Amino acid sequence: MAVIFVHKYPSVPVVKALICDGLTMTIDVPVGKQQQIKKCIQELPGKAPKGNYHVSGSLPLNNQYLPSGADKTGETDLILQCDPMDKYNKNNMRFLRAKWNPAKTDPLEVRAALCSVAPWLFDELMFNGTVTQIDLTVDVEGVRCDDLYFHYPKSTITEVRTASGRTEYIGGEKSPIRWRLYDKKAQVKQKNKGKAKPLQESVPEQEVTRIELVKKPYCKLFELLAMPSPFVKLTIAAHNNLIVHNEPCWGFFLDSCQLRGASSALQKISGSDLHGKFKARLLKGQAEWWNPENVWAQLPAVLAKIANIPVPEDHAA
Repeated sequence: MAVIFVHKYPSVPVVKALICDGLTMTIDVPVGKQQQIKKCIQELPGKAPKGNYHVSGSLPLNNQYLPSGADKTGETDLILQCDPMDKYNKNNMRFLRAKWNPAKTDPLEVRAALCSVAPWLFDELMFNGTVTQIDLTVDVEGVRCDDLYFHYPKSTITEVRTASGRTEYIGGEKSPIRWRLYDKKAQVKQKNKGKAKPLQESVPEQEVTRIELVKKPYCKLFELLAMPSPFVKLTIAAHNNLIVHNEPCWGFFLDSCQLRGASSALQKISGSDLHGKFKARLLKGQAEWWNPENVWAQLPAVLAKIANIPVPEDHAA
């Protein structure tokens, strides 16, 4: 007989607001303006990885105006790279790449920093730049990541890490869509070790699970609004919603979900009679607090905040 331990919580878990926790954009720069851009980036106070570019630099963006290096996590830094190396330039890489975390920086500071490199740079990025990666996240307060089962269809790569709290990845690093599902409380504790005291976050009193979508859309920022929501296809089954069954295989399956993630566990039994039955049980155990349509409906406000403009009228709540 399989024994399933159910964790009780004092109240229904609460899904917090959608935020953008990372943004990377690229843009072309006319040849006549490239040298000035290179010079400005070279003069930035902070160092940054060059990656596939010849020139890079970073600028700390935080309300405390602490010196470069006060945030070793890089969460409050604007990173700029330009002038692709020859072998990458042949692949039509755009001249400039900008990366920052909108959830950790003020849009006015981002605008000021980009405009210090070139007066037109912020607006050009917002309305003509290409989004190569955007991280969209929601936190669920009052539930452990260990007590949830995540499944996203047709994802062939999954991974579970437990070094600093549980982190589950669905999709590969180069996939157009990748999910990171993790213990936010443990992450805050870990990241605080790399930040000066004024930048450290308060550790949540209760359990918090972060649901993070990493999307590589290769489109303009506001073209994201025309895309279908990836959140709709993400199944989140709650442990205490799953019915106890007197089948050893069901208990082994749930153990497999804990070890390698539900998507990977289902792949392990693909082609068997158990696959459809166990997948149906996960779907039936969907958490009642999970409303993916509501999550995606917040996207217009998130993008408007990044671009420092009012919410577009045709997408206003």
